[in-house]
Amino acid sequence: MAVLNHLGQRLMPYYFVLIGLLSLASPSPPAVSPEEHSLVGRHPTALAGFGHATTPSHSANSIGVRVSTLVCVTLEGLVKNFGGISTIYEVTNLSATSAHVTHSFYSGTGDFVTQFVTTLDEGGTQTINLATIPTLPDGYTGSVVICSDQPITARLLPTLTITTLADGPNGVIYASNGSVSKTTVDGNPVTATVQLENVAAGVRGLLAIIDVDSGIFLQQQVMTMTGGGAMEVLARFSSSGMAWNEAGTYTPRHTVYATFQPTSAPPMTSNSASFGVRPRPAVLVHGYKDTAASWHTYAITFLSAISVTGFAVDNMNTGGSGNPLSPTLTIDANARQLKQYIAQKKMQYGAEQVDVVAHSMGGLITRHYIARYMTDPSEIHQLIMLGTPNAGSTTAEAVMIGAHALAGNLKPLLTSVLGAFGVRYPAVQELTPGYLEQFNAANYERGLALFYAVAGNYFCLPLYKWPSFNPLERAPNDVVVSRDSVFEIPMNKGWTFPGPQVSGCEGDHRGMRSAAPRDGGQPIFDLYVSPLLRGVTPALQLGWQPSPPQDNLPNATEDALSAVQFTAVQTGTLQPGGRLEFQQTPEPGPAATFIVVGPSDQMTVSLRDPGGRVISPTTSDPQVQYMRMGQDLFPVTTYAISNPVPGLWTTIVEANILTPAGGVPVAAFGSLVSDLRLAIPAPRDAYQAAHPTAVTAQLQAVTTPLLGADVSAQLVRPDGTVSLLTLLDDGLHGDGAPGDGVYGSPFTPAVPGAYNAAIHASFVSAGLLRSRSAIWVTEVDETRLFLPHIQR
Repeated sequence: MAVLNHLGQRLMPYYFVLIGLLSLASPSPPAVSPEEHSLVGRHPTALAGFGHATTPSHSANSIGVRVSTLVCVTLEGLVKNFGGISTIYEVTNLSATSAHVTHSFYSGTGDFVTQFVTTLDEGGTQTINLATIPTLPDGYTGSVVICSDQPITARLLPTLTITTLADGPNGVIYASNGSVSKTTVDGNPVTATVQLENVAAGVRGLLAIIDVDSGIFLQQQVMTMTGGGAMEVLARFSSSGMAWNEAGTYTPRHTVYATFQPTSAPPMTSNSASFGVRPRPAVLVHGYKDTAASWHTYAITFLSAISVTGFAVDNMNTGGSGNPLSPTLTIDANARQLKQYIAQKKMQYGAEQVDVVAHSMGGLITRHYIARYMTDPSEIHQLIMLGTPNAGSTTAEAVMIGAHALAGNLKPLLTSVLGAFGVRYPAVQELTPGYLEQFNAANYERGLALFYAVAGNYFCLPLYKWPSFNPLERAPNDVVVSRDSVFEIPMNKGWTFPGPQVSGCEGDHRGMRSAAPRDGGQPIFDLYVSPLLRGVTPALQLGWQPSPPQDNLPNATEDALSAVQFTAVQTGTLQPGGRLEFQQTPEPGPAATFIVVGPSDQMTVSLRDPGGRVISPTTSDPQVQYMRMGQDLFPVTTYAISNPVPGLWTTIVEANILTPAGGVPVAAFGSLVSDLRLAIPAPRDAYQAAHPTAVTAQLQAVTTPLLGADVSAQLVRPDGTVSLLTLLDDGLHGDGAPGDGVYGSPFTPAVPGAYNAAIHASFVSAGLLRSRSAIWVTEVDETRLFLPHIQR
């Protein structure tokens, strides 16, 4: 009896179907033409493929049952809009006459759900898509019994469906129809869940994810269908560059579809799925004596105008705020702060990649972060440097030489002198060419980041006390940093603004990140920064492109700034109403520069030549170039003289109404381009705390060592102690081989931190006494000095 009951339950559906067919002449559900259930609006097929991480799903069975003249076929495992999947099946009429077909749907527990009737021409085929059956509820799962008065066959068709799109790092699921408003971030991975149904096991082919608008294959890979007739594939692709089209226009929404091309079967195309893409955030890294506030216009005006979110780093200390007598952070310490900031903003914004726009010293901090602390090589997509002194600034070295001379052998005075000048310590010492030589030797690793740079070319009429140019830096320069310094390291591309042969007021160092059009901030952003952020290569008509990088190593060429040499320093204190005079005899040569280090707004500087003529800031002479640098940069005043008259020149420093009651310290010396050079040789690979090392300097005439010189150094340690050192070239004082022109003095760094030394050399050349001054700087770590990352 139980068997009969079971058989009755199994045949009962067919009985009702038979009754429905026999009553076709009576009122019944309206017939639905095959066209109403055919696939429409599908994408063109494409040959490509990608797939992995397969998971078996449900399978479909086909059972033929003949009851009298009625043929019934059952298809099991149907779904409609369940996780984005809708079943498609095909019915074929095997007879020479038309067939009346009833489609009856049952739930997984056998309950009747809905029914409709279609007519199928002789030998014809119709396709039924469950998604187009309005009486079948969404979320339906079950089976269909297809009965006909003519012989038929029915089968589930293979289907390819993108069920979900998910943002890689955040796991946010986007509906396949794109209705969810949440978006991913340019550069984040996106995971598409692709469902293959009713494909025989062992079928091999190509699965691809394709962008609808561009036709670009975002991902593709060969895959093989495994067991059960169904498989789920997780296809992961990168959204890098998808926030912008080829013209650099923001494209917030993208639609993708999948294709599967079996090796021996027709191709399959999936539904479309949409998702949003936001541009990568831009992290703005300020430079020396700046703060996050310096980027206000960039973040609020420039970046927002192109739909980019800007985050200005606010946890670094490069001397832009606080007590001028308090120390700044070092590049290494600021790089650690930058690491924390980037991690925080990546999490806040949901981004795996960021762009970095860095001004001046901010580029050095970012480079050090990339080389030493960045663990994901793709974390920074591109670094855009504005006026970064990659070979250092000779102006910074001049300030350090003058401050050392004024401080004497007391470290507290060094801090107070620099503080009185508005110079921040120890940040300023990390801008010197000698320091950057060792910095570049260690910080060449860049992961996958692209490096771009813009150098300023500032040459402006000296109106309103603006400097016309800086003779301490090689031309062209932006008043503080030369173009040669900016492009010292390999770049993907670089530009000079306003151009290598064009002079103008817009190439000012500070103005590169400012809002003032006169200073270059807006045009530099429009010409270079904005295109790069939008994935467009900037035009070159106003720029200059250095040679592309050959490898990850620093340039092997000689440092172009090493030819600039400083002479001995004279010092004094300028009192209110007072006057100081410093006499110098320039060495023979095509030019000489007379330098005064001291608060430039609190004094007036003039120059008297050997014939008694006084040269002032208002002197109009093509052989005279006057520069007074603003206090927001460095406290330096210079006179550059072409073809100076031989003899005794006098630098005159006079008090003005701003000279404070306590007086101001003043240092005077000269600079020149000479083959008699005092240079800081490249350091050892690593300086370690508690390990002996040496302060060294190299003295030579072109390539010939200068022997018998008197060389001394004033070494300042991080803990404030000062040592006066005598440097020797005898092979016994950390100087290498004897008689090679390298002078040294050994010392053991007791604590980690920044060390600097002012080195002075006196020697006889061509029967005349000459002098040279230079700054030696290094940073000592607990274990190493800027030891580069192991190649990733």
